[in-house]
Amino acid sequence: MDTVQAIAIEHQFRTLELVGGALIAFSFAMLAALALVPGVSGSGATISAGLFLGLAARSAIS
Repeated sequence: MDTVQAIAIEHQFRTLELVGGALIAFSFAMLAALALVPGVSGSGATISAGLFLGLAARSAIS
């Protein structure tokens, strides 16, 4: 593999990483918006979003 191919692969990986991070952040925001519903806590919505997205329970809580 030459240098140009390596740079292209690295660029694609970084782009996918940024898009993936943005999608996760957007998902958290949409699920946290549930806190606008009366009776739903913001913390509960955020923790539930973390669990829904596959985080470990300890990570979702902190």
